[in-house]
Amino acid sequence: MFLKEILKFFSVGLSKEDLIEISDNIRKENYKSLIVVALLSMLFSFVMTIVSYAAHDSFRITMLHATLTICSCVLLLFVILYKDPKHHLIMTETHLFCFLLVTYAIILSTVLNSNRSAVTFIAIILALPLFFTDHPKRVALFIGLSSIFFLVFATLFDSQEVLLDDIVNGIIFSLISIIVSSYMSKVKFQNIYLKRKYQYLSETDVLTGLQNRNHYEYILEHNQNYHPSYCIYMDVNGLHELNNNEGHMAGDIMLKYIAQIFCRTFGEHSCFRVGGDEFVAFSFDEDKDQLIQAIAYLQHEANLKGYHVSIGYSAMHNNISLEKLVKEAESMMYEEKRKYYEENNRRKMR
Repeated sequence: MFLKEILKFFSVGLSKEDLIEISDNIRKENYKSLIVVALLSMLFSFVMTIVSYAAHDSFRITMLHATLTICSCVLLLFVILYKDPKHHLIMTETHLFCFLLVTYAIILSTVLNSNRSAVTFIAIILALPLFFTDHPKRVALFIGLSSIFFLVFATLFDSQEVLLDDIVNGIIFSLISIIVSSYMSKVKFQNIYLKRKYQYLSETDVLTGLQNRNHYEYILEHNQNYHPSYCIYMDVNGLHELNNNEGHMAGDIMLKYIAQIFCRTFGEHSCFRVGGDEFVAFSFDEDKDQLIQAIAYLQHEANLKGYHVSIGYSAMHNNISLEKLVKEAESMMYEEKRKYYEENNRRKMR
């Protein structure tokens, strides 16, 4: 029972699928933290290099500070120039940098200051894990291994006057760091998951899985860098009759099927459900012939299930606004819808 409680403490309470879903967010958080910590580390070690040199400290101490300054600067430049907060190496870079800082702290606290208490290592082991987001088990493992290395170095290099204090403080503060950092990591994981879940629900249509009207309107109003070549406006014909004759479940099945092929045709990041039976997509491909083929494919796939869609499209010209682009596509869609109901003589256009 006690072992189960310990294992539960070091879990994040999320499924494997949930962890995969938020992995990009985790990397993005660590990317920002890595920039901040590397910058602080570079500035701190640079100042310490100057102070150490001015105070005529041991050459080895000055070189240790200078080495950390150079390493932090190189890492900072690499991370900034790469400009991709979601790249898969970010966690490796984070672990290597944390290892660098811990190594710096251990050498400074034991090898180069064997007659003084290991204040630097204690500060690093308490503060460093709190800056980053990683699985509690890996956090605990990192702190535990760092503490073992520290205890080995303390035993080898510390003077007898401070050895016992360093061993006791190293063990106690490492345990405190494991508990606090693991708990904080769990909280961070859950907060990131809940934030992503809330964002998903606020931007996604629950029935079809497409982006919803809220996100669509946000793009129209706020995204000045959204420059599609075409707008495609689609209406699913016959939803009202299908709901009345066969029930709303049949209507939902039709909408989900149409949404699936709409998404497959124009891409999940470009498709929106903007009304009960209305969908909008933006295409960034300038090839009009390919757009016509895509629309024909969409209509053909709908017809295979006995469904029918009316589709209009408009092309970007003279730098018109997104609202104007959508309005032109909508007008063409209503004309196609009118023709459909005239030909089928089922009812007047709503």
